[in-house]
Amino acid sequence: MKIKTIENLIIALNKCAIDKTESCYLNAIKNIEIPRKTWERHFKFKEDQFGIVCLFENKRYQLLLSCWEKGQKGTIHDIDSQEVWIHPIYGEFIEERYRISTKNKDVEQVSSILLNSQSYSYMQKSKTIYRYINSYENRSVCLHLYSEPVVERREYDKNTGQVTLVEQHFDKEVHEYDHLNNSALQKTEKITSKSSNIQKSNPLTKEVSAVALFKGKEGVTKSIHLSKGSELSKHQSKTPALLMCIIGEVIFQNEKGIKDTLKPGDYLTIEPYVEHWINSLTDSTLLLIK
Repeated sequence: MKIKTIENLIIALNKCAIDKTESCYLNAIKNIEIPRKTWERHFKFKEDQFGIVCLFENKRYQLLLSCWEKGQKGTIHDIDSQEVWIHPIYGEFIEERYRISTKNKDVEQVSSILLNSQSYSYMQKSKTIYRYINSYENRSVCLHLYSEPVVERREYDKNTGQVTLVEQHFDKEVHEYDHLNNSALQKTEKITSKSSNIQKSNPLTKEVSAVALFKGKEGVTKSIHLSKGSELSKHQSKTPALLMCIIGEVIFQNEKGIKDTLKPGDYLTIEPYVEHWINSLTDSTLLLIK
């Protein structure tokens, strides 16, 4: 059945989140016949870079719009979600995919394809590094469906190979559809006691990775893994945060001249909007609590 409103799209995605059918999300996107005018009131374009709009999210998935002016390019990055489906609503995009070279760990391009409103792209966590470029003669808009809400992403510098952990942000948040977080979906989100091991939370194939361990009503707790000799590059936090070393040894520094060595059990408070970075002296695991 064709989906002609954003409300019906979210209802269909809620059903997919409950059923957990492999092809359900893709089928829902392929059945979209929502008029452009319906989308337009949610758009957010920016001159300096593409705009990101959060249409709807819950603990199971996240629905975003990216709004691009002519010629704008995205960063080379991967995804902090298990899966993502991308569908241009209108306009055209070049999708470039990359991989880390096994020889020198540089980022190298492996493919480039053209996507339009008849195209659908699929990516998996820890397997896809990519970027988008608006190749259309005018504005272009893309729909992004993430199987888990995006917390942050890793951005890759093609020239230096440097990896930067960047927090997800939104230029616009839509709350018109919040009421569609229906009770049927909420019933599947009951909290149950289950033990786990923090060392198994992060993918060891990456030098730097961050995984959300717990999302409460007021914040989030993340596990951060850094391989020996790696660096979590300069970045800022929008809120105060507590950083605790669980395993290993790291050096924390910020733009105010603070330099602290953290060993298991050590912790510190991170100031909001102050650039900071972390260097790992050994294979290390940290907890970040916001």
